[in-house]
Amino acid sequence: MDPPPLIQATICDCCGKAKHPDKDLLKCGRCRQACYHDKVCQKKHWPTHKAICRQLVQRAEEEALQRQSVQVLPDTDNKGRVLIALKEFAPGDVVLLESPAVLFDTRLEYRGLLQAFGSATVHTQQRVLDLHASPHATIDSPARQQCWARLEQQRVAYLQAHPQASTVLTQNTAEKLLAIIETNGYNLFNAAATTTNDPKQWMGLFVLGSMPEHSCNPNVTLNTTRDCKIELLAERSIAKGDRLSFSYIEGIYEKCREQRQASLLEQKHFTCLCARCFGIDECRPLLLPGMTDPIFWNAQLHKYVGVKALSSSEADNDDNAPSSMTLLDLTNEDASVASFLKAEEELMLKIHQLEQSMEQGKISFQSVLTQMASLMSSTQWKSTIHPLHWLNLSACNFLSQAGSATARMQPASDGAMRWLRVSIVALLHNLTWVERTVRVLRHQPTNNNGASQTLTTAAVCHNLAQEIQNHDNPVRQIITHILFDNDVDVKRAVGIVCAQPVDETCVTADSLLTAFFAGQDLLVAGHADLAIMLYQRYQEWFHKLKQPNEENRQRIDVLISSRGNTNPFANMLL
Repeated sequence: MDPPPLIQATICDCCGKAKHPDKDLLKCGRCRQACYHDKVCQKKHWPTHKAICRQLVQRAEEEALQRQSVQVLPDTDNKGRVLIALKEFAPGDVVLLESPAVLFDTRLEYRGLLQAFGSATVHTQQRVLDLHASPHATIDSPARQQCWARLEQQRVAYLQAHPQASTVLTQNTAEKLLAIIETNGYNLFNAAATTTNDPKQWMGLFVLGSMPEHSCNPNVTLNTTRDCKIELLAERSIAKGDRLSFSYIEGIYEKCREQRQASLLEQKHFTCLCARCFGIDECRPLLLPGMTDPIFWNAQLHKYVGVKALSSSEADNDDNAPSSMTLLDLTNEDASVASFLKAEEELMLKIHQLEQSMEQGKISFQSVLTQMASLMSSTQWKSTIHPLHWLNLSACNFLSQAGSATARMQPASDGAMRWLRVSIVALLHNLTWVERTVRVLRHQPTNNNGASQTLTTAAVCHNLAQEIQNHDNPVRQIITHILFDNDVDVKRAVGIVCAQPVDETCVTADSLLTAFFAGQDLLVAGHADLAIMLYQRYQEWFHKLKQPNEENRQRIDVLISSRGNTNPFANMLL
């Protein structure tokens, strides 16, 4: 990465006045970024500037290291600049470490942003504004209008108290800052509080850390540090020249294409065109009458695709058919697809109604379990929802959250341990589901031949679907036997997860958090031995991808090293 271009400063950082036409501004001899008319302005501004001068020097040192790892390039797809790797990275490697260009306390709403940006150097202000890109969608929602109204009100009030900032904090600049923090602002949840009695809710804007593009199959994950920095960690192997990408939304592997697109459009104001969104929707297989294998929507071909096995003679005549597979002709299946989508919508509505009923206190969790067991064992569910379908995860997420919360709120109740076991098995189901899905995504071919890649991906999805279909799903066992008070299914589910070592090609930060929460429920349920077994499987990866946070990783290490004799989670589980 080339050094950032020098910006010819035109405004003094002390008095806010423009430079003289025939004389350039002087620069701070330490950070080389703050600019002044003369030594008088510099001395007057030093009590304010010294707080950030050292940070600017540290940032310059970080940037020197960054230039060895990443490079900023213009994007030919007209989506702004992108970040590429200048060397190879293995899973868990630190790709980028960066301090914030602007750091502010969100408790102050937009006043904190305006103050932090207004007090930054001209050089920093320009680099932050360079992050702005025109949205790919019209932003005119009532919520967005309310945000802008609050920002404008606070901007006017800030300028009344700080009139020297009027040339910097214009209305146009404020509009850009609002768009920047919506897309590129990072909540620094792991940052240490300034003082015990005055905890901050920090948000930061980062110049390079904001440049990786979004992908629904990303190659880096983001971690925040106690000193308000961000780290980009390789989530899988990255080759020299690869574009760096991470997910702008949570739960990226648990959502089908339609859900991801809707979330990104609502939250980040753009439509994703990554390879995963442009290919097969592997999270939403359709089961059609008379077919043993599911079909998948392919965005590139704008139609549903499926595969069938070829006979040996057919395979010999089809050079493009990998694994002796060929595409199905689905031109006459429109009515069946419409029927499936209607059944899918009905099942989604039933789960949503159960969630609402429980949130409103209309039904107990035991009643929820009974109804969910009935729903997931119904003919409609079995004939519609394939094991690879995202609705399985949605149902299990609901069971886990509701079961864990209910058990913690009613720890002395007869059903508390049973509810925890439901949560545990649901989490373990989702853990294995996501790992299998990620494995498929990361093993997809990278060629750009639409028909050939579609065919290969469909064949891979077919094989995955068969693998899951033939694999005994522990969550179905626990739901079927939900009224029986025993631990067999929990032990069996943990055994299934831990039977094989971790495959580094399918580990994600999200899956590590799922494993962590499953272990927490195991500890509450009195299964320290099973929690240790689960945590041992992921211990190396907890530290590589830095999930969960540092304090909990240390607690995991103590739990494992003491073989359960010391439980550092004891005071925080319930």
